[in-house]
Amino acid sequence: MLASCLKQFSIFKDFETRINQILVSHKIKTLQDILDTKKKVDEEVLGSICLQLILVDIITELELSPIAVSGDSCGKIPTAYYHNIINLEEAVSAAIKFSKVKFGCNMNLKTLSNLVDSKDKELVMANYITYENSINPSKGTITLNLSDLRLNDEDNLNLENGGVNLLGLLGRLYTEGYLPQIHKLYPEIKFPVSRGTSMISPSIQWNHEKSWYTYKFTEVTSSEAEQREYKISYLDAEHQFMKGHCIDGRNLLPATRYLDFVWQTYARIFEIIEKDSIIVSGRIQPCPNASQQQVTFPNFNSFCDDKLEILEGDDIYREFYLRGYNYSGLFKSIKRCNTDASIGLIKWKDNWCAFMDNMLQMKILQSDTRLLSVPVGIKKIIIGPLKHADIVNQQNSQERLLPVYMNKNCNCIKSGGVEIHGVHVKSIFKKKARLEPVLEKNVFIPNNCPLELEDVVRVNTQIILENTLENNFKAVEVVNEFTDINAKHILGFVYKTLENLPVIIPDLTISSNTSINETSGIKFETVTLTTERNILLYIGSKILEHSNSLKQFFVPLNKNGFILTREDISFRLRKDITEADVLTDYVTPNERIILLRKKVVENVKTKFIEVSSSSFDWLPELQNALTLRNDVTVYATNRDPEGILGLVNCVRRETNGNLVKCFFIMDDAPKFDPQHSFYSKQLSKNLAVNVYKDNSWGTYRHLLLEETPRSNSEHSYAYFKSRGDISSFEWFEGPLSEEVPLKEGRILVSTCYSSVNFKDIMVASGRVNPEILQSHRLDQEFLIGFEFSGKDLSGRRIAGMTDTQGISSYVTFDSSLVWKIPDSWTLEDAATVPVVYSTVIYALLMVGDMKPSSSVLIHSATGGIGLAALNICLHYKCKIYVTVGTQEKRAYLRENYPQIPDHHIGNSRDTSFEQMIKRETRNKGVDFILNSLSEDKLQASVRCLGRGGKFMEIGKYDLANDSSLNLLLMEKEASYQGIFLDDVFRNFEKKSKVVNRLVEGIEAGCVKPLPRIVFNADEVEKSYRYMMTGTHIGRILIKLRNEEEDSVHYFQKISKPRFFCDVRYTYVVIGGLGGVGLELSDWLVLRGARKLVLSSRSGVQNGYHLQRINIWTTYGVEVKISTKDVTTERGCEDLITEANELGPVDAIFNLAVVLKDSLFENQTHENFEASFAPKARVTLHLDRVTRKLCPKLRYFVVFSSVSCGRGNPGQSNYGMANSVMERICENRKREGLPAVAIQWGAIGEVGLVAKMQKENKELVIGGTLQQKISSCLEVLDVLLKHKYPVVSSMVVAEKHQKSDRFNAVEAVAQVLGIKDMRTISQYAIFAELGMDSMRGTEIVQLLEKDFEIYVTSKDVRNLTFAKLTEIEAEKTGKSGEVVNQKLSKNFLIQFIPERETVQLPTVKLISRVDLQGEAPTVLVLPGVEGVFKPLQFLTNSLNAYVVGVQYNYSKPEDNIEEIAQ
Repeated sequence: MLASCLKQFSIFKDFETRINQILVSHKIKTLQDILDTKKKVDEEVLGSICLQLILVDIITELELSPIAVSGDSCGKIPTAYYHNIINLEEAVSAAIKFSKVKFGCNMNLKTLSNLVDSKDKELVMANYITYENSINPSKGTITLNLSDLRLNDEDNLNLENGGVNLLGLLGRLYTEGYLPQIHKLYPEIKFPVSRGTSMISPSIQWNHEKSWYTYKFTEVTSSEAEQREYKISYLDAEHQFMKGHCIDGRNLLPATRYLDFVWQTYARIFEIIEKDSIIVSGRIQPCPNASQQQVTFPNFNSFCDDKLEILEGDDIYREFYLRGYNYSGLFKSIKRCNTDASIGLIKWKDNWCAFMDNMLQMKILQSDTRLLSVPVGIKKIIIGPLKHADIVNQQNSQERLLPVYMNKNCNCIKSGGVEIHGVHVKSIFKKKARLEPVLEKNVFIPNNCPLELEDVVRVNTQIILENTLENNFKAVEVVNEFTDINAKHILGFVYKTLENLPVIIPDLTISSNTSINETSGIKFETVTLTTERNILLYIGSKILEHSNSLKQFFVPLNKNGFILTREDISFRLRKDITEADVLTDYVTPNERIILLRKKVVENVKTKFIEVSSSSFDWLPELQNALTLRNDVTVYATNRDPEGILGLVNCVRRETNGNLVKCFFIMDDAPKFDPQHSFYSKQLSKNLAVNVYKDNSWGTYRHLLLEETPRSNSEHSYAYFKSRGDISSFEWFEGPLSEEVPLKEGRILVSTCYSSVNFKDIMVASGRVNPEILQSHRLDQEFLIGFEFSGKDLSGRRIAGMTDTQGISSYVTFDSSLVWKIPDSWTLEDAATVPVVYSTVIYALLMVGDMKPSSSVLIHSATGGIGLAALNICLHYKCKIYVTVGTQEKRAYLRENYPQIPDHHIGNSRDTSFEQMIKRETRNKGVDFILNSLSEDKLQASVRCLGRGGKFMEIGKYDLANDSSLNLLLMEKEASYQGIFLDDVFRNFEKKSKVVNRLVEGIEAGCVKPLPRIVFNADEVEKSYRYMMTGTHIGRILIKLRNEEEDSVHYFQKISKPRFFCDVRYTYVVIGGLGGVGLELSDWLVLRGARKLVLSSRSGVQNGYHLQRINIWTTYGVEVKISTKDVTTERGCEDLITEANELGPVDAIFNLAVVLKDSLFENQTHENFEASFAPKARVTLHLDRVTRKLCPKLRYFVVFSSVSCGRGNPGQSNYGMANSVMERICENRKREGLPAVAIQWGAIGEVGLVAKMQKENKELVIGGTLQQKISSCLEVLDVLLKHKYPVVSSMVVAEKHQKSDRFNAVEAVAQVLGIKDMRTISQYAIFAELGMDSMRGTEIVQLLEKDFEIYVTSKDVRNLTFAKLTEIEAEKTGKSGEVVNQKLSKNFLIQFIPERETVQLPTVKLISRVDLQGEAPTVLVLPGVEGVFKPLQFLTNSLNAYVVGVQYNYSKPEDNIEEIAQ
């Protein structure tokens, strides 16, 4: 049985052949014959010994090295053979002799000696005796039993003759730590293998014959299990608590939960793997001297009584929510802490995971940042369960609040029996907002005027909804012979309009007897007379021109229905239309569009009530009229700014609100009298809202806000709108000008050239996080552009470095970091020098103290730093070794640096350079390494260091990821230095030395201009993508100005406006200590404000207020808290006077609000006064006061609400107050004064709605979502820069799923530069489609941010478009069948023949040769698909005339000869 088991291995046959040769020489059967017969005892014994000899050879070949080999009786022969005491021939001969001995005879040493045919038998015996005396295996030693005896010890592995699987036994040995060389059991495989070689993986299957049972552990236990698998589902009770660990809207597994799993498994060395990626690793061990390792903190008694020194739980988690942490449940257990988050109280809730996560929250809370950070590393955690239990038992049984201590200096957190050391956090990308805010302007639109078609539709749609109060918008557009074939469908614009309106559900149909292109959100029916009924809007063409009666068109309408007719632009409206009222009449560039409604003659008595914002005496009368269900028309004149529009918008949303109509007279007009013809004609149209302004009747409507007007700004800078998205680069308006004072020691430079560094690429692509480069929050916003060349205001040519924002028309620089450009250099030459040479000088000469004749390895030697290092090292006569990535770069070095031998040039794309260094230095290594490589190439570089060598790390990737290094560095007395040129900027002595040595280098000739590629100012993204390819040599520059221009101020680049504050001026925020006020103030500080006045009647009330103010103070901001009563004019004067003492007031923001919500029937005079005071009254006073006291005022901003612009039940007082503010802003704008009122929707995190929420969850309120405060601040750049006095911003909730046009596949295709998906295979992996590591990172971040698809950098290389489509389909809930249909459709489209060429036998295909060029001709035959389209990428690259030859189906032939002819 054993022989048959071994025969399957080729190695057995080799050894069997050797033994057979010996047996045959003794005239004995072959081993196979012996084993097959086994009739005689002697043959059985001989066969058994020979098999054991073969096993000895197999064990030796597998490189298994047992500590001892022992044998009894006949086992002494293979034992002696194993130890080379006898050879194989002697062993077989002895076995033959022994087999002939009488059966049952035991072999001893003397017998063995007699059996061995050796000349020196005494030596054989002596060696064997020596060996046997040395065998003394310790307890627990693993024994491999090859004998026939069965050993029952648990440490024995038995190889029985009964068919034990040798591979299974070897596997057991492997689990015990041995490494048998299994491949030697099989024939040697020579690579590469042939194409037909089959894969081994399909032959390997899991054996599921046995069922294995395990126990579910509910408590912390120790286990000797080698591996445990956890399946996490929130449906399981034990995991439900983790729903509260929500970060940026994503349920992430807490870092402490990973440690909880490790604790349950109690593995000494552990790895946690998810989707084949190691996400957590470390080791766990007992801590016998825990008290000696722990940090001692002072005993906590209680917090002081001063509430200004304490952050309460609500304030703590509001701050977390602002950063993106949506904690709830057990993960909101920090009850209070001091303002610097060094001491706090955590409630113990019998959950280790949540408790330790709350401890980690203290670390995050202590950082002044709004970045979203998560723990990525912990040095060690010391846990004392018994000590923790004692501390918990000592606490109050109800609260169980445990003190938590956070020591920032030693990075240690301690609470109860838990101590966490060395927490390392890293910022992650915030999820892109699922829905963008709708930005609109609220403007007066006459009912008769010229408009663009889209605005006409938007206005009429809003009028229809305003008058009907419908939530379902059913409309039909009839396309017939009267419809202009070039005209755009009205319903397409209606759909877009309804998409921007909350709650409204569209039901849109186009009726036509001709085919029409598919339009999103619109149904089609192939009839010209629609069968639809109960229609709200009927759209037709030339209805008035070709119809004498409108009755037939009223049939499908509901009782509130409207007709929209498209007439010729020259159409004259008849005055004898008696069946309908003409509501609006607009003229577009191509047609005339008229809105009609069926005339209704009502004999209902209407009550007319005049309303006023200065007093509320009309309130009871209007309430009583609505209670009696009377039709009411309220009217007002704009003697003082009136809020009637906001009032009516809100009242009409309530019960019986449809009875209210409104007349607002804003211009000079006759006194309101319903009988007067001026009013009676408009009253007869029965419109809900009627506004008379600019000598026309009309309404206030919301129109989409056009893109912010761009302009030639004096100062412009380039930056990306979204970190990680290089395609988001734009030019923005900057704050610098000659008038703005600069900090001491700074100078203003007009930039001509700026350089792109690899550090810029790492920041822009998101591979390096902001906190790695800049720890201070003010410096984290603009992190690209570090060097320049240009002219100062006197015209002097200078070059230099800055810490940020170098790609800019103006830059302020530290005067100690600039130098005059040599006359022989151009400004372009100079721009190639600053950062690269400064880095090399700082690294090699200052930090490394490099001496002449040193040996240096320079990685990426044709990059900017590489070439600068070459020039410096050649000047110092160093022995130079370099690496490059391509043959072109190698050729460049040979041509331009012949001093470097070819055998000193290695490859930077792999680790082969290590062998080059060892070979050329005879294993001594080099003195210096200037490294920019990462991961395995970094590790290989470290191994290239010689004794006492210095490793200069200029790359940031491994530093940012806290990668590990081999401690052999210490053994070689080598050193590792991280080179951060940023640190030089903050050290006057260092930066002076760097600049001085650089100037010396220029004079000595070793610092000289480098080769470069220059891009224009509108090619910033292109320059970054070019650098990402890694193919450039030298530097990449961006040209901003021509250096020959006389004026240093000229910069022709249209920039996107951006709000900035002036450090000289003061910024006033009314309601500045409210939630939104604090965030707005913080935004102003980040935009440059250094003088803030925050108005609040109650003043500083809690620790959160004081914490924010203290943080701003550390930024250099002067903050003044005013408690003046600004609801009075005197209080406003005092406030502005206080502000002017700090500096002239530049901007005023009124955010104050008091809500007194109630249905209109329950509203009171007091409620209206309370809402009006902080809104209408304060704004009115500020308007008057600032006209006198603020001559330099640039911004007058009031925060209004969509409740005013669109209406909201229960907020009639609030809506009216906001409407008054909007009219004030309109008046100011008309008089040329600054003013803007912003109608906000619900604001998330800190708004009034958020304040009323117990949990931070996304709510749908009236069809809208809460707009994140970060989004509100972002759109302020747009809203503040527009000319309109009233604008709005809100987020409309989704009414349907997104269109397939905006999917992950197309987004990734854009990154990869694929313009036509039909030209590539859906199943080609991204790596084959040209994706490099940088683009891979971009794709990973794109999928995560925009589509919430999470893949690793490793997985993305093997991702295909087909797989990506499946992943997205699973996420959006589409069926696999739909996905496959789409893939099949896309696949088949590329094989549809083109109509023009399908009948031609030959087709001229596009190539790189024009018609006049000389080139060979290439014939191309299509594949089985029969078309040439899939071959376009091939033919486009050929330097030849390309002719496609295809079969002509119109002329079929019978044989090959005819086809060829």
